[in-house]
Amino acid sequence: MNPLPQTEPSIACGILKIWILSRQFPDVMDYWDGNWLNVIAHCSDQGAEVSVSGSIIHLREIAAFHAELIKMDESLKGSAELPTIEPNLHLKLECNHLGHVAGVCEITPDHMTQRHSFEFAMDQTDLKPLMKQLDTVLEDYPIRNA
Repeated sequence: MNPLPQTEPSIACGILKIWILSRQFPDVMDYWDGNWLNVIAHCSDQGAEVSVSGSIIHLREIAAFHAELIKMDESLKGSAELPTIEPNLHLKLECNHLGHVAGVCEITPDHMTQRHSFEFAMDQTDLKPLMKQLDTVLEDYPIRNA
């Protein structure tokens, strides 16, 4: 496991922090292989910490999460998910009519032998900064051959 970077995370969503390190295959331009990201994801709360690293997020997953967040922010209802294919990380946010956002992060470095789930709360005011972070990721790492 890599130590946590000393920089600000690329994505901060409640107690989940994600650092985007690079593309897995920087020279590949096709849609599937060219859009995998090397990341470190870290979730911690009340004495528990779990980190995972590797090529576990595809840029289309970030784009889908971003689109769902926009809808959720506009309507102040519904949910948004970071729909990762890899079993190491899953994030879901749900917004109620009062603007409260409930988050669940499932994260594990070894999906065969471990399960870690963190529940946390956010507010609707946290959505715009999160969407801005996702905008920045998608600007820094444009989706190839979409």
